[in-house]
Amino acid sequence: MTNLAVLFLLCIILTTHAAEFNKSCPTLSITHKKFKEEEILDVYQYGQNIYIENCSGVVHEETFLDIPRILRFMMYNSRFTSFDWTSLFRMSYLESIDILDVRGLPVLTNNIMLGFKSLKSFSIYDTDVTFQHDAFQRMKQLEYLSISKVDVTILGNGVFNGSRLKELYWTDSGIIKIDKNCFTPLKNIQIINLSGNKIEYLEPETFSGLKNLERLYLNRNNLATIQFRHFATLHSLTYLDVSKNKIPIVDVEEVWRNIPSLRKIILDRRSLPEGSRKNSLDRLDIMLV
Repeated sequence: MTNLAVLFLLCIILTTHAAEFNKSCPTLSITHKKFKEEEILDVYQYGQNIYIENCSGVVHEETFLDIPRILRFMMYNSRFTSFDWTSLFRMSYLESIDILDVRGLPVLTNNIMLGFKSLKSFSIYDTDVTFQHDAFQRMKQLEYLSISKVDVTILGNGVFNGSRLKELYWTDSGIIKIDKNCFTPLKNIQIINLSGNKIEYLEPETFSGLKNLERLYLNRNNLATIQFRHFATLHSLTYLDVSKNKIPIVDVEEVWRNIPSLRKIILDRRSLPEGSRKNSLDRLDIMLV
């Protein structure tokens, strides 16, 4: 069989599969009425995923009443005059929620988050939503949490409690203070990214006891000093970024003594004395920015 014939046969097979896929992934249109004006919310369903994009209007308790088994819910660039979080509780198998550039969302409370019993991944970027301080406290199934450009000034004790969380990204949100026991319950955490906030000081206990933590991002904050001896219990830490802060000098020998597992550190060029570079480059990958 010639190459042209093989290519033609492959195109037929792919076209057939695409047609079958489209049949199994219908586009749904959910219509509801409010104040005698018909509002239409277009919901695109692909397999077990739902996409909502460029929408406005109202999402009420029964909006998703007839939606079949869904694992992932994504909502982008939308503006709502009213939004009921409990509408998503109908999706009892829901494992992932992604929200990007959405306005009109109400407060996320502990009780609301508890309604997502199967949720493993939760991402919010650039929205006007606010959180109760204990919103994620009982999210025992959550493994991935990403929050960015959502105004929060303090991460207090009780934000997390005994979760399965492995990756935490809370970036560019204006965090100034982290209470000393905020992360203590996160025994399974592997990545913490706090970059782009306004953190000025770290309590000695901030990361204490996080034995599974592998990567820590503290870059683009307002830290004037870091006591690396307080990282001595981070036995799995291999990657640390403390660049773009206000730290005048970093003693890499102290870093190495306290975090022997560390393989890479990212620093401001001005923070590393010339004499330290030659002695430590062969033991630790130092990236200067």
